[in-house]
Parts: sequence; C-alpha cells; structure tokens
Amino acid sequence: MNDHIYLLITIIWWSGISALKQQCTAVDKHSLTCNYIPKDIPNGFTTISLIDFMGENRIFELNNSYFTSKKWGQVNTIKLLQSRYEPNFNVNFKDKCFHGLKSLRELHINLPLHIDVESDVFVGLDNLKFLDLSDCVHLNLSKLVASFTGSNKLPNLEILKASKLNIYNEGIKIDTKFAEGLGDKRITSLDFSGASVTQVNTTAGFQFLEKLRNVNLSYCKISDIIIDSKTDVRKLESIGILDLSHAPISWLIPSKKIVSKTWFHSDFPMKWNYFLFPKIVNSSFCIRDQGLIWIVNGTYKADSPFLWKSEEFIVKNNNVKYLDLKMECFIHKAFTIKHINAAGNQMEFLHPSIFGCFPNLEKLDLSNNKLHKMAKENHLLFQQLFQSLSRLKIINLSFNRLKVIPEKMFTENRGLELIDFSHNELEQVTFTLKYLYKLKVLNLQYNRIKILNSLSINNLNSILNTLGNTTWTLDLGNNPISCSKCEAKQFIYWLTHTNSVSISTTNLACTTLKNTRRKIDKRTLNDVNNICKRRVMIISTTLSVGFTIIIVLIVILVVYKRRKRATKRMKRGELVNRLQEGQGQNEFVAFLSYSSEDKDFVDNFLIDDFNETLQHMTGIDRNLICTGDLYLRPGFRILDEIALCMERASAFIVVVSDNYNSSRYCHNELDMAYRLQKPIVLFIKGMVDESLMTPVMKSLFKSNVRVLWAFESQQYTLKTTWDNVCSSLFDLIIQNQNI
Repeated sequence: MNDHIYLLITIIWWSGISALKQQCTAVDKHSLTCNYIPKDIPNGFTTISLIDFMGENRIFELNNSYFTSKKWGQVNTIKLLQSRYEPNFNVNFKDKCFHGLKSLRELHINLPLHIDVESDVFVGLDNLKFLDLSDCVHLNLSKLVASFTGSNKLPNLEILKASKLNIYNEGIKIDTKFAEGLGDKRITSLDFSGASVTQVNTTAGFQFLEKLRNVNLSYCKISDIIIDSKTDVRKLESIGILDLSHAPISWLIPSKKIVSKTWFHSDFPMKWNYFLFPKIVNSSFCIRDQGLIWIVNGTYKADSPFLWKSEEFIVKNNNVKYLDLKMECFIHKAFTIKHINAAGNQMEFLHPSIFGCFPNLEKLDLSNNKLHKMAKENHLLFQQLFQSLSRLKIINLSFNRLKVIPEKMFTENRGLELIDFSHNELEQVTFTLKYLYKLKVLNLQYNRIKILNSLSINNLNSILNTLGNTTWTLDLGNNPISCSKCEAKQFIYWLTHTNSVSISTTNLACTTLKNTRRKIDKRTLNDVNNICKRRVMIISTTLSVGFTIIIVLIVILVVYKRRKRATKRMKRGELVNRLQEGQGQNEFVAFLSYSSEDKDFVDNFLIDDFNETLQHMTGIDRNLICTGDLYLRPGFRILDEIALCMERASAFIVVVSDNYNSSRYCHNELDMAYRLQKPIVLFIKGMVDESLMTPVMKSLFKSNVRVLWAFESQQYTLKTTWDNVCSSLFDLIIQNQNI
C-alpha cells in the first residue's frame, strides 16, 4: 500500500515540475517512461525509457550535459526510442554524452533517424554489458566501430545487437577493422539480423573475437563471404549458435540447383567446414520460394574427414524437394551431428544413404514435407530410410500425408523414445513395434483411424510384452474413432482396458449411431455390445424373414410354372384341334418356300423329317407342309396360286440360300408372306451372301433366330432338333392367332 502511495506522489510531483508537454510516467516502481530527457529523476528508478525525447526539434544534440545527476548514476537500463520513422530528424551523439551513467548495464538506442556518433561517445560506460542499436537504419558502421575501438571504451561489453543497422544507406562490412575494434572486449553475442551486409570476413571475426558464442545473421542480405583456407576452423568451436535463417546465402547453398546424374567430389562441402563448427547452425528459409534443390541420381563420396563440430543443424523451409543423392561415407562420417531439422521443405524424396553419414543422429525432424510420394513410389527405399540410425531417439514425420508405414520401418532403431506420426492419413498401425524397447510416446493424433484391426492391436500389444512394466503412451486424440459398428468391439475393449492409452486425460471421442461424438469410457463398450446384440437379432430376423420369403417365392414360382405349362398345353391342344379340322389357314402348319435349284436339298434333308415330326407332335396323318410342286394348280396364275397356298398355311418357312436370294419369284413369295403377316422362320442353307438379300430378308436375318444347316462331311446337318423347330413353330402360330 505504501509503495502505491509513494508512486502516486512521485508521479504528481514530477508532473508538476515538468512543462505541459514534457512528462514522465511510472510504469512500475522501478521503471519510468518520459517524452524528454529530464535533468534529474526520482529515487528508486533503474530503468528509464525516453520515447520521442526530441520533441519538435529536427536536430538534437546529446552532449555531456545530460545524465549528470547522482540519481542518473544509479540507472542500469536506458532506452532511447522513437515511435515513428522520421527520415528528416537528426540525432548527434557527442563525446562522453553518457559518462554520468556509471551503473549502466544496458543501453538501447532504437532510433530510425539519421544518427551521427563521435569516437568517444561511449567513454565512461565501463559497466555496460548490452548495447542495442536495433532499428538504427541510418547509423554508419565505420563511425560506430571508431566509437568502441580502444581499451577505455566499453571494456565489459558482451552483447552487441545491431539489427537492421544502416539498411537505408550503403551496406556494412564485418571485416578486420570491425573485429579488431571489438577484440579487447568480452563480446559473446553479435546480432546483425536484417542488415544489408556486403561482406563478412570470417577469418578476422574468428581471429579476434575468441569469446564469441552467438552470431545472428538472420534476414541479412549477405553479398560476399571471405574465407581464408588457412583459417584454423577449430577457433569456431566456442560458438554456440550461428543463425543464418532467412538469409539468401547463395555462397553456401545455391539458390537454384537442379542436377541429374552428377558426381560430387569431396570438396563439395568445403565451405560447410567453416559454418558447421558452432553447436547449433540455423540456415532455415535461406532458399527463397523461387529457389529449388532437386538432385536426381547424384553421388557423393566422402574421401576426406568431416571437420564439422556442430551438434544441431536446422535447414527448415529451404525448398529442398528432391535429394536422390547417394552418399558414400564408408570411412569418414559426421559424428558430431545429433539433431537435424529439415521440416517444411515440401520434400518428396530423400535417399537413405544420406543418413549413413550421421551415425550419431539422435533427433530427426522431417515434418511438413511430402514424403507420402516416396512412400508410394519408392516403397522399399522409404522402408530403409532410417535403418542406419541406430542411435535415433526422436523422429518427427507429422504433416507428410502418409497413408501406410512399411512394416520394417523401425526395426533397426531400437533406441527410439518418441515417434510422431500426427497429422497424417494413417488408418492402421502397420509398422513393427516389438523391437522398440525404449519407446515412450507414439503420437498418432489427427489421422484417419476409425477402428484398429486385430493386427494393429497385436502390434501395439507387442510393445507391452517387450517393455514389461515400463509405461509408454499412445496418443490417438482427434481421430474419427467409430463406436457405431459391432466391428469396433475389440478396439473399444482394448482402448478401455490398456494402460497405454489414457482415455480420461486425452478426451478420446468416437462417432455413435446417431453420427454424434461422445467421450469414450467404460459405457462405450456396453453401447457397442448392445449394437452387436442388435445386429445378431437383426441378422436372425432377417434370415427368418428372408427364408420365409424365399419359400413363398418358390411356391409362387412352382405354381406359376405349372399354370404356364398347363396354359401352354391347352393352347397347343386348341391349335391341334384347328389343324385336325383343316379349315382356312389351319389346313397346313407351314408353307415351304424354296428355290427350284435347292429341290434336292429339300427332298433329301428337310421335307420328310419335318413333316414326320409335325405328324408325330399333332397326331395328324395327313401332309402338314404345303409346297408349290404339290399344291399349285396347273394352268392358273402362279402368284394367285401361291397366295391361296399361303392362306391355307399357318406359317411361312423360307429355305434361304444364294439361289433363293437371286430369284425374283422367291422374293415375291417372301414379300407376300410378309404382307399377310404370317410367322416367318428362316432355314439357312450353308453359307449365305448377305449382300444378295432383299431388305425384308436382311431385316429378318438380323433380328430373328434362324435354323441353321451346316455342310459337313459332304452332307447338310441340322444344328438343332426337329422337335425344337416344330415346338417353336407352334408357339409362333399360337401367338399370331391369339389362341
């Protein structure tokens, strides 16, 4: 309570002695924000933020008349800030302008203005450890270097942050002069992120800055890198982090590389020796969207030692799409690399031999790629992808649209502790797990798992059998698990009884019969059991009803067929009665029309057997086939006589041959029968030329079933039976006469 009262009194007092437009505001009891530079400050404030302190002055000179009071000498953090970009404003930092800040440890100059500094500007800041010059977009680096060159200037400086330094003017050079200026300091961290760097001299940097631990060159537009081959790369071992992310480093990784059938020699990664010494190297987003690395049928042979000392290599989002690069690292390997992050590259292929060069790799992140293409098109190589990584502990393959994982994918990775297959399209656990003695987490979230089959369940149970009492976790959250089918019974039972899945903490849910989502618990198994019972009842009922329906249908079919046969017999009897009476069109069963050239064929193979079968089926002894030779009256007109004979017959039989088709008289007989609407049956004698047929003949030939006579062994053979011919003829007559 007393602190709040003191703070309120301080604010009122300080505001009262200030001009109307000049004011200070307490953020808390240690932090004060002002819009000008006061000559003095209240007691207890150690962090001062000076925002827009220039007021309306376009040119501001900060000299040694500021920060002179005893209370300023107790401040440990000062922030000089500008809320907006003012390209026409100028700030001149004069010599020893900060000399009164004896306790200052952090100085933040974040001014997007024109800045000029004199060479002794930082004299007196003996305790300063952190100098932040971010957003000083018009500050010249050469003048800045002069301001901290000398043993009496910033002797304890550890962190220099110069993000976006001088980006609106000429680019900056991190060269020998720069390194020598900081050489007698305690520099552990350099940040030039977002700056336009025309040149980086690694030889100078690592020669003079031996205490350097972290280097941030992210978002830099680095034009040139100077590497002296005589540089002792072991001096880089002290660097912990080298951040090159979002920097288009074409000198290190080509911005566009599409090669095929290429042999890379051992000097291919030479420059990498100088950039893979820091423990962590981040080169993410270095290849722009228009860039591409696509290597097909390439080979690299490591015939010289890897000088790398890095443990973690981050190459995220670099558009490395296709790496069909066979790496032969039989003798020389990169033993220090333990973590590779190649996520977000949209990678479609990665040759398994690449990982053979990193035998001690423990953590591998290949998430957010397109390895589903490799799994589909190069199944065997995809299965072998991690077989050389015997020390692998963590593998991340999320967001790869994987549908099926090969059975032997992890048989050689017995040290695996975490497998992340989340956000894929898996439906079953098809990969072998029984050799993963140390597995702690299997993440299968956001896949397409509805019901795990017995093979998948046995696969998961094999881990329990292997690990004994050791606990491990299977995460099945956000899968479309189904509890609406009886087939889910085994899976739901397993889910509710296994110790590997915590259904209470993961909030597993399943889809019910009503297509709603409900939490999986012990009651879910009862619901599925009820579905199974209902299914058995439905099946039994369905079988009973179905059997009854089948019996009824059989009975109906039998009755129908019997009635149909009885009706057929009755109609056949009626026809026979009409033939026995022999009146009108029922005097003859059929009129036989043939060419005189085919008379021998008719006499030898047709007429007798045909007539005999008709007599047998009807019980009538007289001739039932009418032919022109026997029944045409001599001396009368031929067409009239043929018409009379046709009217005396119930059907019309045509012996079709090339002779018949060539005869005009035969054509007349067929046309007459067609006009009389007589049932017409074609007897085809051997091979017939269709081109000789009349339109009526051709239509009948293509649409109706024909009686075929084949010429075999010097004689004609009927391809059906006379009983079938006569029976069909009777049915046609009954249909035609509506009996």
